[in-house]
Amino acid sequence: MTIVDKRKKYFQEFIVKTYCFSYFHWLLVLVIVGFSNSVSADTVDTKSGRGYRGKISGMNANTVTVTTSGGKEESIQAFDVKRITFDGEPNGLRTARRNVAEGQVNRVEETLDAIEPQNLMQKIEKNYLIVMANAQLALRGEGGKKIELVRKELESFVNDRENTKWYQFFQAIEKFGDLEVASRNLENASQQFGMLAKSSSPEVILMGQYKSGTVNVLLGDYPAAKTQFAAVQSSSASDPGSVRMKLLAKVGAARCDAESGEAKSAITTILNVIKNEDPGDMDLFGRSYNALGHCYLKDGQTKAALLAFLHTDVLYQRDAEIHAEALFQLTKLWQQDQKPAQSLDAKKLLTTKYRNTFWGGKAQSERL
Repeated sequence: MTIVDKRKKYFQEFIVKTYCFSYFHWLLVLVIVGFSNSVSADTVDTKSGRGYRGKISGMNANTVTVTTSGGKEESIQAFDVKRITFDGEPNGLRTARRNVAEGQVNRVEETLDAIEPQNLMQKIEKNYLIVMANAQLALRGEGGKKIELVRKELESFVNDRENTKWYQFFQAIEKFGDLEVASRNLENASQQFGMLAKSSSPEVILMGQYKSGTVNVLLGDYPAAKTQFAAVQSSSASDPGSVRMKLLAKVGAARCDAESGEAKSAITTILNVIKNEDPGDMDLFGRSYNALGHCYLKDGQTKAALLAFLHTDVLYQRDAEIHAEALFQLTKLWQQDQKPAQSLDAKKLLTTKYRNTFWGGKAQSERL
């Protein structure tokens, strides 16, 4: 091969390598730019299945507004929002958000303490996730969280005007009401649940009415409770969440009927709910079996009552207050059934794991 041929070959290889590099270089640039554009936005995922991308340009307790890249404003009902992911948010915020949603809250505060929010909305969400996680831990008697301290944390959150514009504000109000129940501040709990009427969500409004009814049951004011449960049942709302609230109210109303001398019909009503509804709804079935137990007690059927509360104890123990109520009744019923060991086991679990619940506190105050 002559020198000319060698130089020609070198020149050809140089051209090929240069243009190949240039092609792949620009291709990589395009991919990176495209990827950056695809993630450089806030994202709103909704319960109804639709997703929105853009910039969160407005928010309050009832509405989230997203401005898309084309400048269009999309208004989303807060109760339909499943999750908001902020552009460039810290990984810890995303992890904590998922953990709270799944009830895996033991390390949420630790995770969030390590991040620095980049804007006001991230700051509010960080504080929201911490107080909600700590509330769950306190109600479950875990993480060394004291109910009174957590109650004050959540009270401070809901009373901060800045936080009233957060799209999950009504969920914080509901949880604060739950903590007031656990602290046996029942009048205050009713006030918090009453505030849920300001929501634009039919389900949240019905939740407030239903929970106000449950507070009146705890107060022994069954006529007032029955009125609130009836209001829930008469609602014209037909979305799945509202339909579920109507079922809970139906069970609550039956419990009230038993207290007014109609135990047998109340038992039939609750048994029909248990027969026809999805047993995967842990809260509905836990509350149904607890209400059934109370109805059996009013009808003088203590053995049947014991079995009803035992269903909650064994199968539907996810919610702390629901399980604690069953344990409170089982502590007494096992004793009546000449089973002191089982009674002691129920009492021990009630006054240790569930010491922060309404029923745990009631057991201690009454020296059960």
